[in-house]
Amino acid sequence: MHLQKYADHDIDFADAALVWLANAHGERRVLTVDETDFSLFRLKNGKHFDLVQWFVK
Repeated sequence: MHLQKYADHDIDFADAALVWLANAHGERRVLTVDETDFSLFRLKNGKHFDLVQWFVK
């Protein structure tokens, strides 16, 4: 992941680590409350993340 690509966004270490892990392991699904950022991030093959929906009671 090239962080310069997202320089105008506030990307923290945890987000960058999840993107790196997803690229390293070929996983596209992510469970996150940070849907805004993860809808912008792309994997190295240009694909979007599949955001797993979760519900708060």
